[in-house]
Amino acid sequence: METPLLPVLLATSLVASLLYSWMGVAFSLTMIVLVTLIGLDANTMMPSILAAQLTSALATSAHRTRSEQRGRRDAHSIALLTLGSLTAFTAAMFLGVGLRSETRVMASGLLLVASGFSLALLSLTKRSCKGNPRGGEALISVASGVAGGLVKGVVGAGITPVMIALQSLSCRDFGTIVYRTVFSELAILAATLIPYAASFGLEPEATLTAVSGSLLGSAGGAWLGLGKRKSSTRSMLLSGALMLLLGLLGLRFLT
Repeated sequence: METPLLPVLLATSLVASLLYSWMGVAFSLTMIVLVTLIGLDANTMMPSILAAQLTSALATSAHRTRSEQRGRRDAHSIALLTLGSLTAFTAAMFLGVGLRSETRVMASGLLLVASGFSLALLSLTKRSCKGNPRGGEALISVASGVAGGLVKGVVGAGITPVMIALQSLSCRDFGTIVYRTVFSELAILAATLIPYAASFGLEPEATLTAVSGSLLGSAGGAWLGLGKRKSSTRSMLLSGALMLLLGLLGLRFLT
């Protein structure tokens, strides 16, 4: 990678990590769109992006676990969500690594737009929950993990909004959903990284820069107190709006 692009990549990863740890905004989708905008190849950057997201997920999970009270129900749901790691590895091995860079970028932009609309609509119906979680949470967790893992494996991105949108059907508060999603992504990200790194290789400078940016973004979110719980409706609406904006930006300038 050209040295002048490294500071830009650092800033890009920092922003993506900050939004990810703050509002659960899709890390890899955001990174794919932004790195392509600065002139980098999406496929070449995939291992670095996945390594950076894994780092951000570790830091965000540690911060949220320490700062928020979490119970056995969270651990159970996280275990069920993690089943998606097998789906992610299989999809990445047989489909994801063969995806053309242009197709991956287009899919990322469309997923951001679709996720933004979905979360915005779900936030408007959140009041019908009246603060009471619905039944069938175990089934919702399994479906969320498998669907998110499939999208992650094929596109290399999109797991966060897919899992958040599906888990929202359980009527859990947004903070709990984001926590469970980020924590369960650790195994799924590791499973996805293996075939992508084997296929495209890990570029040391780019990976170190992206990982550094993700650490700074996660630390910034924790320091600012952005990871604390907020109104579920408002948080989902803001997260959806940010993804919609990023998706439209990508589709506007990359197609």
